[in-house]
Amino acid sequence: MYEHTERIPALPWFFVALATFSLCVQAVTEHQLTSNSVVLLGILGALALPVLMLSSMTTQLESGVLSVWLGPGLLRRRYQASGIRAMNLTEVGMMAGFGVRMLPAGWLYRIGGHTALDLLFEDGQRLMIASDDLDGLQSALMETG
Repeated sequence: MYEHTERIPALPWFFVALATFSLCVQAVTEHQLTSNSVVLLGILGALALPVLMLSSMTTQLESGVLSVWLGPGLLRRRYQASGIRAMNLTEVGMMAGFGVRMLPAGWLYRIGGHTALDLLFEDGQRLMIASDDLDGLQSALMETG
């Protein structure tokens, strides 16, 4: 079994600091709960989900099933490791973005890094996983296959 969670520890704390600062400014300037305060709380609440989702990425290989998910696992995908036909390392540019992306080449899971493990499956699907433990993931996949 292989499991690795990559974390961005500063992202949630940055969000907490931003939210605290925004609420303090709102409290000092208005001295009461107004419609502006409600709008600000709504915006901060809406931003909390992406921050939570992008704060970690977990890659797991168990019983021949490769699973990848961001944050608490809302966008979890599962793949049969036995269906991997080829794997190699590839560079991922900044323009590819972060999070879960559908690129012309296939799905990309990324919260950091510039290198991804590019997996080609027998059915033609491609999955790219950018992680800080690509060697461990590649070794685990080779052991299953």
